Amino acid sequence: MADDERVAIAEQDSAAEQPALQNDASEEASASAAPSVASANGHQADELPPTSDRPTPAADQAFAALDQPAPAEDMTWEAAADAISIANTDGTAPLDVRGPEPVPEGMEWDEAPTVVIAPSEPTPMQPLPLGAVLADKYVLRGTLSHDQEQNIYRAASIADDELYTIVESTQQDARGNQQVTGEGLSHPHLMPVIDLFTYQPYGDTPRYYAVSIAAEVSLLLSDLDVALPIEQALAWANELAEALNYLHEQGVYSPRLTPDNILVENGHALIGGLSAVQMAADGEGEQETLRRHDVAQLAQIIAYAMSGSRNVDPATLPLLRGADDQPLPDPIQLALGTALAGEQGSARAFYADLFAAWRAAVAAPTDQLLHSGKLSHIGMLRRNNQDSLAAMECVMMVQSLSGACGVYVVADGMGGHKAGEVASAIAVNAVIASLLGSTIAPLYSEESANQVIVEQTMRERIIAAIQEANQQVNAMRLREGNDMGTTVVAALVIDGRLYIGNVGDSRAYHYRPAVDLRQLTADHSLVARLVELGELNDAEAAAHPHRHVIFRSLGEKPRVEVDTFIEPLQAGDRVLLCSDGLSGMVSNADMATVLASEPDPQAAAQRLVELANAHGGVDNISVIVVNVEQAVMNKPVMDLPE
Repeated sequence: MADDERVAIAEQDSAAEQPALQNDASEEASASAAPSVASANGHQADELPPTSDRPTPAADQAFAALDQPAPAEDMTWEAAADAISIANTDGTAPLDVRGPEPVPEGMEWDEAPTVVIAPSEPTPMQPLPLGAVLADKYVLRGTLSHDQEQNIYRAASIADDELYTIVESTQQDARGNQQVTGEGLSHPHLMPVIDLFTYQPYGDTPRYYAVSIAAEVSLLLSDLDVALPIEQALAWANELAEALNYLHEQGVYSPRLTPDNILVENGHALIGGLSAVQMAADGEGEQETLRRHDVAQLAQIIAYAMSGSRNVDPATLPLLRGADDQPLPDPIQLALGTALAGEQGSARAFYADLFAAWRAAVAAPTDQLLHSGKLSHIGMLRRNNQDSLAAMECVMMVQSLSGACGVYVVADGMGGHKAGEVASAIAVNAVIASLLGSTIAPLYSEESANQVIVEQTMRERIIAAIQEANQQVNAMRLREGNDMGTTVVAALVIDGRLYIGNVGDSRAYHYRPAVDLRQLTADHSLVARLVELGELNDAEAAAHPHRHVIFRSLGEKPRVEVDTFIEPLQAGDRVLLCSDGLSGMVSNADMATVLASEPDPQAAAQRLVELANAHGGVDNISVIVVNVEQAVMNKPVMDLPE
């Protein structure tokens, strides 16, 4: 449970059980009390009459949330709750609370002694309370992390309720030092700072604040607290290594590389605060020492991401277990151990070693090629074809190994003449353009050689591509004032995996000779839902008069829910995408027969369309068949002398 949730629970319990504050107690009553003793959070409190009324678990919970020691055994609930209140004030005025409870025997409530808890100096970097206002611009919504040197908060703008991440430190953030950094530090994997200011919340030591816009999804690496897939940890290692390399090039050393200072925003890793850094160290020897120290800290971060364990050193690496509950592969342990021992002085070199270790131990290159056939037909009864499809394949051959990728899309438009075909064409173009820009083109960039394909990232890109298509169709629908819409099924094949996204009843199938044909997608149709609920069987669904009625499509609303699927591929597999003009006319068994008997993908696509038309062809028919083939190893045609 997050700290702000714990505090909220404690405040609710406190409001229910704490007696009302009394501000009219006399100074004489306070002065006549026994000598003061330290309360649980370091503030001074008058000695309390003996009582067996221990603080409730909510008090312990609240103190834990505020990083304070647990209440003393002889503290009453009132004193514990008031200590919490003191911890949430600005320390400028004492509070007095009527107590303790129960009221001593023989006394009325208004005759009970008054407990006065006076404020004292706050602990170093004590987090500010929820609701605190900074610079008259930001209201704190929660504490993301807290230690003796730095706090990270989630905050909201007073003006427009926009969310921000704020790093608070007793030392100035390096991004504010324009004399050293010229135009200021800026990198895609450093927290982007939009505001820097100084504030004295307790009227004592100034604190420095760096503000950035919070991503829609934002958390700290330490919040994950689980072992991540190695591919995800490697992707973040690449991002953080690039950020660290940039800092070193700017003469900035010793950033806070800890799980509590690594932000994860929209699937990407960023270094948070840059307080307490060392700037432009003198001498190459000192700089090399600092670089090795920073790379060792980066290795700690990556080991933590891979295993969920902190404070790792070379001796404990063999004890770590990854997300699969197996020890980390030996080559990865070696790359991490070298950096942890301070023997690696370059962040980029560290990541290159780690990536090479992963390729050697986990991810042998997929030596595959893709070959597709495609066909779209008007059918036997329609006057125009409202389907659209597209296929794009790329291959890169490095060191005699082939790495293939492909994007395939089928869309089935609806809304009548000059509406359905427009919607489907918009969808296909948008999906291809989005995946080309986000995924395919970067594969051929200079930086792609050491990049890891992360399943979650590919899933998010498929969703983003389909959302972009939906927004474009929706915008056209509003401009034209009609009810155009379309289904879509999109497939991305990369690095030996198939990534599918779909909306509507256009389908994706996976065929493997030893396994037969398997439908991957689920139709977003009324009949499919009735089958899922057990109200129809497959035979009844195939003949149902409303089998083509769908409840989810592109264009109806500005956003749409997208289903995604991931499937590993091997040589000999085939992928089939189609509109319901095929799946509504041809059984799965007949489709499997065609895929088993027609090895050429174009011939298979042609045969499937012919079958659909032979069975009535009542709708447009669109088909893409993709073969996953083993690449032929390029060997010398003759033995060459060594």
